[in-house]
This record gives sequence, structure tokens and C-alpha cells, in this order.
Amino acid sequence: MYDASPLEPSVTAMPTSENAPTYPLLVVEDDPVQRRIIVTSLVRFGWKIIEAENGARGLEAIRSREGVVALTDINMPVMDGIEMLRQAGEERVRAVAMTAANDSATVIRAFNVGVTDYVIKPMDDWQQVNTLLRKADTKLFADRNRRKEMHALQQQADWQYWKALFLTGGQNSEMQRVLDMMHVQFNQDIDYNQMLETLMNLRVDGGFAKLPEDIYHTLLAAIAPIARFASGIRIAQSVIHKAPTLHSVTVAEFMDILDSLYRYNLNPNALLNMRNLSLWIAEGARSVPGYVYLDSGLFEAAITELTINAFKYSAPSDAVDINVQAAAGENIQILITNPARETTLGRDGKMLPGLPRELEELAFRFFIRLSPENLNTYQEQWPMGLGLPLARQVMSQHGGRISVHNESWHLGGGSGNAPQMIVACRVEIPVREKPLPIEEKA
Repeated sequence: MYDASPLEPSVTAMPTSENAPTYPLLVVEDDPVQRRIIVTSLVRFGWKIIEAENGARGLEAIRSREGVVALTDINMPVMDGIEMLRQAGEERVRAVAMTAANDSATVIRAFNVGVTDYVIKPMDDWQQVNTLLRKADTKLFADRNRRKEMHALQQQADWQYWKALFLTGGQNSEMQRVLDMMHVQFNQDIDYNQMLETLMNLRVDGGFAKLPEDIYHTLLAAIAPIARFASGIRIAQSVIHKAPTLHSVTVAEFMDILDSLYRYNLNPNALLNMRNLSLWIAEGARSVPGYVYLDSGLFEAAITELTINAFKYSAPSDAVDINVQAAAGENIQILITNPARETTLGRDGKMLPGLPRELEELAFRFFIRLSPENLNTYQEQWPMGLGLPLARQVMSQHGGRISVHNESWHLGGGSGNAPQMIVACRVEIPVREKPLPIEEKA
């Protein structure tokens, strides 16, 4: 006899050779005969099965567990399957819906509340039903792990914020408070660059007490990344506290600035780090009328940081592309792209490709990260962990904006080819009709 209570599994699966599902299976069906057929047919695939005779009882079962895969009827008394899933939310459940062949409108509604697939009644291919349920089980597991990782990253970022807020106060912005606090700790309380210089002299000149090689390398590994970071903090603080000195350049002059930056800074940096960098300025872009209000030094530093960011999160010999678009009456669009390689270590120890869209805002939040590397071949001006927030700050001062996240592109052959994951950094800079007023009078 089958117990319809949602509080405990009603059927325990027989041993199976394949890996057991991660979550129990909740069968929600108001017809007791159909429910028994479903349970009997699926238990042999290794599922621990819970039964519920309507959506209300199913909702109780979902809320009493961390995760559930549901095989649910849509039309039921008391509460239907869609309302059950809507109230449960997508955090704990993924579902396969059972529906009639002519009920496509209801299926579309169901996909908006956590349904991953559907089956047509009456069901006879139970292997296929199990395959769909296992896919839902895998998706729920992946989504819950991703949510846990985002929560952990959010906590880490929030800790930096509240630490800075506690230790400092009275400044104009979150970034200023944190930078001032870090500047005091890394450049005034202790001068790490002076410590590094002293350490290097002890090894080169011998000094009054030459250090053994193992102790020297241990100290170097500890001090060098902090000294590098401290130098970056000093520069970053000046960026935040200094208002940009904007002047007007024509769109053509703006394109020349980008071309010069590419030739004399970005491309040599790319060659040094075995990246294939290309700059493409759209035909006719230089002839677009209008002006850009620009602090060239800050702007070039920001574009350099965004390009170096693409170098860091790609692999040797990868193509990193800069595409510039401009048209009359529109903002200038700068697109920096690189393949999304698995270069980011997640908190679960797994490597993440590129920058998933759901983590984009965390990447732009102020975050302190000390690099373990002593040698850095990238000719960057801003320290690790500060680059993206500072670049956003600079672009905002220019009236522009930035976004960086993974995108799926079809490359080199149209939609027939498999899509490739690309990290796309989009920069938008406004074009003005007139030069700045002071310059116009002059």
C-alpha cells in the first residue's frame, strides 16, 4: 500500500547500478490509480519517491526539503501544479509536467515556474520519463551550487564593504572610504615598497647579514605581492580623488587616440604575453561629426585595464579583439572580446569559464585581492581587484558605461556552427554636438 503523505518518502528505490539521483522524486497526481502506476514504473530507476494527491500537499513536501524533483499533473483540485510551483519558487524544485496533448498554452505557462520539460499523458516510455527527470535533477543541483557560490561571493564582497565602513567614515563614497583605509594601512603605517627594496639589497649586496636563499625567497613571496598592491592602491586613490580634466576632441581625433594606444601600448603588451590582439575601427567612423569630452590619460588607463583583463582571462595565442563602432547621432561603441577560458577558480574548487552574467555586478564591486604572483608581465597601472571598479568610475566620469559578461556567439560560419562562449566587454561613450563651452569661447 502506498502512503500519500508528503512528509516521508512513500517508496524506497531498489538498488541500481547507475548513480542515484541527488534529490527525491515528488509525484503529484490526483488520480490514485495513475499515481500508483507512475510510482511503480519509476521506482526501479533508483528514485526515492514521495506522493501527493494535489498541489497543496505537494507544496508541503517541497517546503519541508532542501531540494525536490517533481513529476506533476497540471490540472488538479485544491491547487493545480502551476500554482504549486509558483508558490514553491525555483530555489528548491525543478519539475517535469504531465499534460494532455492539446494543452500547449498551459505548458508555456508552466515553463515560467520551474518546469524543465513535459510529457504527454498517457505515458508508456518510462525510460524517457526517467531521462527527463534526471536532467531536472542535474539542473537543480547545478543551480543550487551556483546560488551557494554567489551567496559566498556576496558575503566576501560585503565583508570588505563593512570592514571599510567600520574603520573609516565621513568620506564621499564607498570606494573612497575603502581606498583611504587601505592607503593608510599599506603606504603609511608600513612602507612595503621600502621593505621590498631593503630585501632586494640584502640579497644583491650582502649587507651586514646576507639572508639564506630559502629565507630570502620566502620573504620575497610574502612581501612582493603586497608591495605591488600598495603601489596600485596609491595610484587608485589618486584616480578616485582627482576629478577628470575633460577637454573636447573630435570623433576623428578620438579614433586616432585609440589607434595610437593600440600601436604603442596595447599591442606590444599583447605580444609580450603571447596574445593576438587586433583593433578594428568601422569604416566611416572617423568621419562621424561631433565631439567627445575626454581626459585622455584616465581614458587610456581604463581601456588598457579592460584589455589586460581580457589577456588575463584568455590563454596564450588566443585572439583578443577590439572593435569600434560610430555612427551619426549615436554613442561610440567599443567592444573588447576574448574566448571564455576556465581561468576563474570557484569556491567549490571548480574552474569557471569567463565571467558568468550573474556574477557581473560582483566583479564591478570594490574588492581587494592580493595576487600570489611575484612577477607580473602585464604593464597595468591599477592593482588586481581594483581594475574593473576604477574603469567603471572613469567611464562614468566621461558620461559612459561598461558591461562585462559571457555571451554565446556563432563564429566563422553562421548559426550552423556550435556557439562559442565569449567574454564581451562593452564600453559606450557619448558623442556631443558641440565642444565644451570654455573651449568654444576660446
